[in-house]
Amino acid sequence: MLYDEIMVGEGRRLEFKEILPAQDKISKTIIAFSNGAGGKLLIGVRDDRSIVGVSDDAIFSITDTVASIIHDTCHPMIIPEI
Repeated sequence: MLYDEIMVGEGRRLEFKEILPAQDKISKTIIAFSNGAGGKLLIGVRDDRSIVGVSDDAIFSITDTVASIIHDTCHPMIIPEI
């Protein structure tokens, strides 16, 4: 369950971001996950594991932005599961 993963904390395959980070930070994280065994980038979770969430209005914008960043900056192409 995702909540259980959050309570364990960040690691090689799990990264928390309270808000959507800058484009270069997203790219670096996704490339690192792709070069390893995959991973999850969770937006709306603080480093202390508290869940702040993302507003319903922002969900589409965030997913679209992340998908665009990955498509535009990661080569060879990475196909994320969002």
